[in-house]
Amino acid sequence: MAADRLVLFKAHYGFDFPADLAESFAVLKRLRPLEPLLALKDALGLYLVGPFEVLAGRFDRIVPRPEMLLHWRFCNDAPEFFTVMVRAQDDVHWGYWIDQPGRNTGQPCWTCADPLTPKIKPPVAGSILAAVRSLLEEKQAIVEEAQLADLALPQDAEVLAALDQLREKIGRHATHCPAWQIPEVGSAYLEKIAVSKKEKGTFQARKAPARTKAPKDFAVALSTLDEAMAEGDWEKAGRLRADLWARTRPSRQVALLQRCEQYYRGLKEPTLAKICALGIIHHQRKWVDLGDAELPAAE
Repeated sequence: MAADRLVLFKAHYGFDFPADLAESFAVLKRLRPLEPLLALKDALGLYLVGPFEVLAGRFDRIVPRPEMLLHWRFCNDAPEFFTVMVRAQDDVHWGYWIDQPGRNTGQPCWTCADPLTPKIKPPVAGSILAAVRSLLEEKQAIVEEAQLADLALPQDAEVLAALDQLREKIGRHATHCPAWQIPEVGSAYLEKIAVSKKEKGTFQARKAPARTKAPKDFAVALSTLDEAMAEGDWEKAGRLRADLWARTRPSRQVALLQRCEQYYRGLKEPTLAKICALGIIHHQRKWVDLGDAELPAAE
């Protein structure tokens, strides 16, 4: 990655993303050198967004509006979630869960977010390229199952050909990624990695943050969280906050974001504190801000 874009990352986000991001981009941009953000569009309907846009040079000479901390942030996204890939048809998006950007030295925790709920789905892979491989084989498996059930569509042959072409191109360059060294495809691939995960344990670099069950009553739960922060018990506050976010309705997120901002200021994580503050100001707004006609329209 060019040195000036490293500076841009610091300017836009206030921290560096895991090395996995640049490594994945180096592979994916080979698929469509002139339009790297559309590298996965034709075969998988996926768009590379957010920090990938910085790597693609989109902001070398222009300042994004809104600022990058809101760029491709959906209204139900947790402050710690940073979108890097989105499926336009339903707004399901994939990205990094980074709760300590100032001290992020481990491997990425790659997760999937549903735009209709504040809940984050379990991590789907240990890297971007591994996630892409899983998504590719999931699509292959869906077509295979339809064919077995005599529900094949006329375009299935074209879909499978596109998947084969994408698999061959990425596999040629992703020699460093174990997921792309597995020869099985479709359902066979998914079954193999499921067994592998069970045998080797989780692919996360660290365990998911512990959660302490907060009181059911929302006001009481916020009071309990306030008390933990007032006492400087940031570990307990973090567990309470994680549980509250997972079950808080969108209409109550502003009150919780206020506590999240206080929590991250207490932990000296200014980037996440700023995201919380911006979330309060722009509550329930989805920011996409991409002018490219090929990409989902901005709100």
